[in-house]
Amino acid sequence: MQAQAPDCKCYLFSVEDGLASSIVRLVFQDRKGFIWFGTNGTLQRYDGRSMKRYSPDPTNPNSISLPFVTSIVEDENDYLWMSGYYPFIDQYDPRTDEFQQYQLPDSLQSVVTLLYLDLKSNLWVGTREKGILRFNIKKKAFEKFPAPLPNSLKSSNIYSIQEDSFGNLWFKSNTGLYRLSLSDSLLY
Repeated sequence: MQAQAPDCKCYLFSVEDGLASSIVRLVFQDRKGFIWFGTNGTLQRYDGRSMKRYSPDPTNPNSISLPFVTSIVEDENDYLWMSGYYPFIDQYDPRTDEFQQYQLPDSLQSVVTLLYLDLKSNLWVGTREKGILRFNIKKKAFEKFPAPLPNSLKSSNIYSIQEDSFGNLWFKSNTGLYRLSLSDSLLY
């Protein structure tokens, strides 16, 4: 008996199919099944048939503020949190189809490189040259980090955040690899 090759079909989505740009920086699927594309100048949601565009609109305070999106996470309330190399993050509310912007504190002005939502619903924010931050989703505010950070992490560029099976967070940066034990707030 031989295994059969699965019946696969591959489709190319292009500008002619509704993509705003052929440069796609992000692909993300939410719990409802929508596929999100971060392209140059816009965020797009694909429902299986058509694309909806979200672009910054200075006349609409509820529009997306990010010209391009490079990171999306979804929280337990189905809100989407996104970043894109700017000093703020956006929250998308699928019930109202509106966005809310949250600025980094003045003392921590940097650009956000990525977002990570851990199993305890903490939103971790990786930055360029300011290390990691934590955003309290319930309070809608950036919080001081729970443990003392080494200077090398406070001023590093964060490239990746991952949680292991023990609840430790791992941060990959230009200054090294760091492990944070959330149970005792220690950084190794």
